[in-house]
Amino acid sequence: MPSPMNNLLKYIDLGFAVVLAVMLYIIFSLGRWIEDSPLSAIIFIGFYYLIYVVNRKISVPMMFKSGHQRMLGLLIFVAAVLAMMALTHYSPGWPFYELASFYHDSSKVEMSQQRAWLFFVTVQTFSIAVSVLNEYWQLRLREQIQEQQRDKIELALFQAQLNPHILYNTLNSVYGLVVTKNEHAEESFVQAIELSRYMSSMTHREYVSVDDEAQYISNYIDLQRLRLSAHSHITFTYDSNNPEAQVAPMLLITFVGNALKYGTSVTQATDINVDLVVNDQGLFLNVSNPIIAGSARQSSGTGILNCRNRLQLIYPNRHTLDIVERDGRFVVNLHIKI
Repeated sequence: MPSPMNNLLKYIDLGFAVVLAVMLYIIFSLGRWIEDSPLSAIIFIGFYYLIYVVNRKISVPMMFKSGHQRMLGLLIFVAAVLAMMALTHYSPGWPFYELASFYHDSSKVEMSQQRAWLFFVTVQTFSIAVSVLNEYWQLRLREQIQEQQRDKIELALFQAQLNPHILYNTLNSVYGLVVTKNEHAEESFVQAIELSRYMSSMTHREYVSVDDEAQYISNYIDLQRLRLSAHSHITFTYDSNNPEAQVAPMLLITFVGNALKYGTSVTQATDINVDLVVNDQGLFLNVSNPIIAGSARQSSGTGILNCRNRLQLIYPNRHTLDIVERDGRFVVNLHIKI
């Protein structure tokens, strides 16, 4: 698909061709010249347009290259100047001697030669200016593409760091049930397989359905419930009025996983609340868990840092993330405009 800049350049080229033709006709008495000496007039006009095209497509782009290409572009530019000097060197000079037949005045012929140089400088200046503008725009476009590629690489890196972390927590839960010969060990194994299948199939996508992500969170919580003691109470609510809403995969689970890891205890009653809401204002995630003495600070973990980086790359200026300790609880509030 043609870019807006390429379309603009086409209009600039066409506009300059028309304007140049009008200027030649009015200022250079082109109509009379074509009538008296069509061949020399056509050669002269063609030279101007050739200079414009060569500058736009060849010489100026080469000057933005390196090494011998830059030197070649400069030589082409010098060759154009020498060609113009050859056309206007002699007095009255070819093709200007054709003008003498109806000017009968060498001073007017010399004036025409000066006009020819004026047109030459105009064509050179305008074509170089347009070409430099185009090359600058192309440079900015390449920088944007490179930046996007760097962002993708960073996202892939963050994703690669996240997946083993979540997988480890999942397998650790299953291992604990198997070692203790818990009656839910087989059930947890099946759930772990389903969670792993989701991770392998969804994490390579740019976006996934919020419904699918919510179901994954629900399944993950169900698996963790199997290993937690009766002291731990987990509440998960999901409310959405937009079934088409999408979100980056595996973005929300880190906050939930941290709450289940650091907010539970085998000796004291704890309650963990996870609320996920999708409405016209966007996606809202609230995770709250008690601060257990001796547990690590969740806000300084690698998982949280990766999520912050992913949010900044995927939703720049479209999200807010607040992580605070309030009334003995660790609270995460995330809002994404989707």
